[in-house]
Amino acid sequence: MKYPELEKTEAELKNLKKLYGLYTEVVDSIAGWKESSWADVNQAQLNDILEQVQKYGDQCMRLPKDLKEWQAYKELKQEIDNLKEVLPIISDLKKPSIMPRHWIRLIEITGTPLNYEQEDNFFL
Repeated sequence: MKYPELEKTEAELKNLKKLYGLYTEVVDSIAGWKESSWADVNQAQLNDILEQVQKYGDQCMRLPKDLKEWQAYKELKQEIDNLKEVLPIISDLKKPSIMPRHWIRLIEITGTPLNYEQEDNFFL
């Protein structure tokens, strides 16, 4: 005997498991990255993070269409898109060619105090 409603529910649960599995992985990764201090993060680590975020973006885009209307999907995609936008800037700021005068100008433009010389600052 077939139960179409049960089969539909099973398919929905599988899709939700994909969405929330990726959502949890992204949130956990971000939490781990936020624990890294500015001084401890090097260019190779940033490249690894950029690569991981790109993979998250690819996985997000491959999720089933019916999930793309869910609020959790929209939040996940927004978080990934934000990381894709911010991480290249962070990567540029970590370059040794960035001098104190560049930081001072950045502080002036943004109007935000940045303690870029303190080793205990977190990079995300």
